[in-house]
Amino acid sequence: MDVLRDYELALLPDGSLRQGVAKEELFLERFVRLAKPGGWIVVVLPRGLLCNPRSRHVREYVVRTCRIAKVLDLPAGVFDGTRASASVLFCQKRTEANATPPPNETTSLLEARRNGDRYYARTVARAETGMLVRRMDSGYHSADAANLRAGLLRLPGARCLGDVTNDIVQGYTKYGRRRRFVQKGGVRYLESRVISPVGILENPRRYVSPRGRMVRASAFVQPADLLVVRVGSACLGRATIVRPRDRGSAINDCIWRLRVDAPAGFIALFLSSKTGRSLVNAAAQQSGGATTLSREFLLEMPVPYVASPMAVAYAEEYERNVLGAGNTDKRARLNELTLRLDRQIARDLRRQQPPCEARGVEAAGLCQ
Repeated sequence: MDVLRDYELALLPDGSLRQGVAKEELFLERFVRLAKPGGWIVVVLPRGLLCNPRSRHVREYVVRTCRIAKVLDLPAGVFDGTRASASVLFCQKRTEANATPPPNETTSLLEARRNGDRYYARTVARAETGMLVRRMDSGYHSADAANLRAGLLRLPGARCLGDVTNDIVQGYTKYGRRRRFVQKGGVRYLESRVISPVGILENPRRYVSPRGRMVRASAFVQPADLLVVRVGSACLGRATIVRPRDRGSAINDCIWRLRVDAPAGFIALFLSSKTGRSLVNAAAQQSGGATTLSREFLLEMPVPYVASPMAVAYAEEYERNVLGAGNTDKRARLNELTLRLDRQIARDLRRQQPPCEARGVEAAGLCQ
């Protein structure tokens, strides 16, 4: 503990120790200290340090002490024995002459792609230094993602999801020996694998005691709640709404539960569309070997039409024709509805926005 107090990244602003300091943070600070002013530092870091909200203090430290020349995002699996995503940080320790980042200082954000047995780097975007405190990964700052977010916010009735959210909580669970299920007298326990755009799936079904340690009061759901999967590359961002038959079920810690002042069915439909999926993919973060969707980046996601009568009409059709349809019709009707919504968005973006933002629409695949 005494050693940790020698590291700025291990301390909170009030001087107390942070909980769960990663060793990569300490190595990074050590490298910066060892470098001479004007010296270069090239280091491979977990992607999570560059994009997760809880690692913001690390990015603030790097921006304050170094000029970040480049960030290269590596593909998962580039290192043997792990699927964890990593990035290479190229930075130069600041001197007295450039101790304060100038307003026009920018950083090249690149991604590595594989071509046969070789990898090559492709520049995705350039970002101002001040924006890097928020996130340093190339996908989030790409011109296509930025143009799409800006364009969607100009559409009729558009709001950030946080603007229409009254409450958001993460579900709850226990692991190890404290993870217990019951056969009788329990409430249904919803896991990410049963969350689907066509509704909460019937199987598999697991139950927990409503007064046991596997749940908290905030984890119980009620009709019209919006559920969004927050972790897992295969199901990240899947969304649906709670139907009356699932009242009182409990969600696990892989799911966000939102209560919104807007048609929840429309938001679930939008997140299931190509447009919504592209936003989820851009907002996704790598934490260790897991892909996650943080509260911060979920709530800043733009949702078009959500404050307009169009959202009400889409929500009613989604609930009637998808959630209320027979098992054989659900997926086909969902695809029909999301395709219509994507085409509506693409038409409105082309009509209202400059050509550079229309290119973002094409890159997102909304013209298909």
